[in-house]
Amino acid sequence: GAREPWTPSRLAEILWEAGLPEAMIGIYPGDHGTSQALIEAAPFCVLFGDEGTVQRYANVPHIDVRGPGRSKSILTRAAAEDASLVRALADAVSEFGGRSCLNTSSIGIIDGTAADAERLSSRLGDHLSATGTDTLAAWPRREEAEGISKWIDKQGQPAATPELVQRADGLWALRPVAFVEEDWSAELASTEAPCPWVAVTPIPVAHVSEWTNGALAVSLHGLETQGDAVRRALAGVDRIVPTGMFTTDATDIHHHVEALKALTA
Repeated sequence: GAREPWTPSRLAEILWEAGLPEAMIGIYPGDHGTSQALIEAAPFCVLFGDEGTVQRYANVPHIDVRGPGRSKSILTRAAAEDASLVRALADAVSEFGGRSCLNTSSIGIIDGTAADAERLSSRLGDHLSATGTDTLAAWPRREEAEGISKWIDKQGQPAATPELVQRADGLWALRPVAFVEEDWSAELASTEAPCPWVAVTPIPVAHVSEWTNGALAVSLHGLETQGDAVRRALAGVDRIVPTGMFTTDATDIHHHVEALKALTA
């Protein structure tokens, strides 16, 4: 990044040690002007950024721009009572929140009720509250984490506002939060925050397509009877993850390196 080049350097070293050819990674420290010049000069570019970045480059032919993941999980009412699944979903929030565009940021209960959402949110909260502060995604400056918390607070949903905490190493983090948004069409029911943060909402099956619009990935749980209708509604989603493939294990870096090699073979 513009403030410190050490994190990308460490990531590159890890990938090289895992077997990725050195020529596949280039590190160019600089500010936003440097990255803009590289992006616009390249014959083709895959670019990750926020909503402003997406809007800026959406119609540029040689730039494939990717925005916030807004990844979601869809459950039946019965699946929402599965203790092992609830724990796995909580792990997906706490471990990936603020670190990955595939982190679960919204959970929808198909044809559920507000009471269903409250119960699931409470159970998720029980697991999330046990997350150690020093394992949370963090920022080097207090004002960065504080800015995210203030943005959430402005949305008018007090239960959604995360607590600002300082880790033992001096970095700043936001405690994990699970909350209920009863209106599936509200912004908080389908957005994403760069921290361990998840909205639980009842979602009518007829509105699944609208609710998941823009989601990078959606995991499906317990949809044996309603699966076909839901899958048709998810035709525009990049990745559909069935229950049997749902995992929070992101430790096998060699698997990802082999996949990168295959893409360039």
